[in-house]
Amino acid sequence: MQLADADDETLDTCALEEKDIYHVMLPEMQSYNKFIHGSGHGWLIVQCISDGTMQMLNPFTNRSFDLPPVSTLPDIIDYQPDNHGNEYTLWDFHDIRSTVDRDKVHRFQVYKVIINSSPEHDIENFMAVVIFGPNQRLAFYKPGNMRWVEFPTRDKEFEDVICFQEKIYAINEEGQLYEFDTKTRAGLKGGIHETRSPSEIPVGPLEPKYLIGCANGSLLMLVRYTVRKSKEDETFKFDIYELKRNRKEWSTLDNLGNYILVIGFNSSEFMCLF
Repeated sequence: MQLADADDETLDTCALEEKDIYHVMLPEMQSYNKFIHGSGHGWLIVQCISDGTMQMLNPFTNRSFDLPPVSTLPDIIDYQPDNHGNEYTLWDFHDIRSTVDRDKVHRFQVYKVIINSSPEHDIENFMAVVIFGPNQRLAFYKPGNMRWVEFPTRDKEFEDVICFQEKIYAINEEGQLYEFDTKTRAGLKGGIHETRSPSEIPVGPLEPKYLIGCANGSLLMLVRYTVRKSKEDETFKFDIYELKRNRKEWSTLDNLGNYILVIGFNSSEFMCLF
């Protein structure tokens, strides 16, 4: 899915299986005041920069669903919208209490948002998950909550998170896998997965990690190697690791066979060419 230019009013969606491009009119998105922080199940997760509100938008039905605003994330201590230039009090990168202006918080506080289903189809089990804050921690929202709720772990530097087979899996910058069960009576439960990260995996902002769930129950972790050139990062290599169902060790995947991997900031897909 590709967002149009600011002076256009169409959103291009490309279906690989059908080899078609669909043009959807979204005039409400043609503004530099909106960010798209994720997408899934037919919805876009949109944040407004000026007021920090977050909303899910279905570009095909034009229906919307509200999520808690940025001001309710777990690292926000206080929000005073009339205190211009010092609207937010929050825990910073070093977990020190700091005062930050609204524009900076609204632009950089939310890293990524995913959802486990469409709220129109299963509102009772619907869940949204966010990677947030300067330390990239995890929080979730379920209908009825007024705020984002932090995960049962204070660990940080998460680079990707997915919903897969009624569980939530996350990967941090060191390649450590986390697993959380969403179906327990006590609420979200889990933490570090018993599988250790591959010993040779690189750590750093130029080697982002991606998680992909496969139809056979396996998990894939893709490591993208980049080099910074001018204003953009150029990719020069990929490593792919597979964690097969009921296994406790990542194995290197050297051949995708008849499958392709499509990776993206919003989500990644593993699909068959034929």
